[in-house]
Amino acid sequence: MGDANYDKSGSSTRRYRFDLVQRIAVGAASAPAAEINDAIEVQLTSTVNAYVTVKDSNPAVVVSGVGVNALPLPAWSPFVLQTKPGDEIAVIRAGTEDGVLYINPIDGRDPR
Repeated sequence: MGDANYDKSGSSTRRYRFDLVQRIAVGAASAPAAEINDAIEVQLTSTVNAYVTVKDSNPAVVVSGVGVNALPLPAWSPFVLQTKPGDEIAVIRAGTEDGVLYINPIDGRDPR
């Protein structure tokens, strides 16, 4: 498991699951990630400007750029998003450059 972050009281607030990070290609076509089943939140970081959306695994996720249910994600600006079991995250580039989207699950449970 990833290392936990602790608040001033010593209580665990978040544990970033580096062992479960997904890397998704960001290109001209929408690319859905594998299902998010191991976390209640994820940290999204893209190497390029992109649009992301979250849907449950049925129906298939498609992002068509600026449109309904698409969130702009600036390059190298981490964004924390709440998820539920079965959610999928899809991404498409916002410009002409391809890149990578890192999806880092966050486990909010106390590791003790």
